[in-house]
Amino acid sequence: MTGHDGSGDVGGPRGRRSKALKIAGLAMAGLLVLGAGAAGWAYWHLDSNIKSVDINQALGDDRPAKALITPSASASPLPTGSLNILVLGSDSRSGKENKALGGGSSSGARSDTAMVVHIDAGRKKATVVSIPRDTLVTRPSCPLKSGGSTAVAYRAMFNSA
Repeated sequence: MTGHDGSGDVGGPRGRRSKALKIAGLAMAGLLVLGAGAAGWAYWHLDSNIKSVDINQALGDDRPAKALITPSASASPLPTGSLNILVLGSDSRSGKENKALGGGSSSGARSDTAMVVHIDAGRKKATVVSIPRDTLVTRPSCPLKSGGSTAVAYRAMFNSA
């Protein structure tokens, strides 16, 4: 007898390989469960940081009544087209508060924030696009108070315009 009678020798190479595959499979399943648990905990932790406010309750009932617009023959019609608005916020380095923080005597202000707000024709939706202040643009020639004009500037930072 050779010992290979088909009785399922557990101690042979096949048995060891099968046992190793089972252990690897269980380890992978354990890692998957552990990863899913960690992802669930992270989601719960981040989601619990978000606080919401009921704006109607915060404002209360002491508010003016909603305006009723009644068309009249003498009133001009309300605009119906879309509308684009450029919103600019500026900063300055001048002033004694900024001097104490290291600011100098530079004059003028730079556009610190720039956004384009597009309001659709139905006045039901608004889209806002922010323009990064260090976006490189071509600055056109601009007239000066003295009567001259500035030179065109290529690759100028947006906030220096």
